[in-house]
This record gives sequence, structure tokens and C-alpha cells, in this order.
Amino acid sequence: MKAERVIVIDRQPPAMTPATPVKRQTKAKASILVCQKSDCVKRGANGVCKALQASLNERGLENEVEIKPTGCLKQCKAGPNVVVMPDKTRYTRVQTEQVAELIDKHFTTDENTHNENVQQLALVGNRIFPVS
Repeated sequence: MKAERVIVIDRQPPAMTPATPVKRQTKAKASILVCQKSDCVKRGANGVCKALQASLNERGLENEVEIKPTGCLKQCKAGPNVVVMPDKTRYTRVQTEQVAELIDKHFTTDENTHNENVQQLALVGNRIFPVS
């Protein structure tokens, strides 16, 4: 047998090509779930949603926290029901007057709190109470 041609094979690994940049995952938005079933709506869930949105806007958190309407949270007689994610803190009988305190408790730090006279709050069961 005669060789028709000779091929030189380079034994070095191929040159590294720059990889496409990996997209960094942005921090997932925090969520506030608000029950939108009939018992909660009758007890003021729509007003609570509006108060949550206004409170987030006042604090500049509208791009960091998302309000999500949800189905039944299994506490119908204790509505309106709210769950703050990702820590899954559940609140019942939430009133619009309590929304600002709830937002401050979960989403603002000392350096970006707009109200300098913020009260300390205690979570007892599913209710928020001011600490004397």
C-alpha cells in the first residue's frame, strides 16, 4: 500500500475562545400576596392592595416588591389576608392603616426609612401591634 497523501494532525488543544458572558440572575422580586376571594374582598382586600401600592411607591420600592393577587389563603373569616414572601409571614384582618407599618417592617432599613418616628412593632399570632 502506498500513501496517497500525508496529513499533519496538531496534537495541541484548540485555542480557547472567549465564552459568551453569563447573564447574572437579578435578585428575585419580593412579593406580597393578597387574597382576592369574595370574603377577603368584602372585608377590604381591594383597599389593602391600593394602600400597599401607595406605600411601596412612597418608599421607592415599587421595582423591588410586587403585589400579587391570589386565591383563597384558607383564613376566610379572618380576611383580608396577606402573605409577605419570601419569608412567608402571614397576616390576617389587615387594615389599610396598618399597611405602612407592614411595609416598614419587612422592606425598609434604617437608612432608607422615610418616617423618622417609626414605632417598634410586635407580631403576636397573625396581628401587628405597636410596642410601648
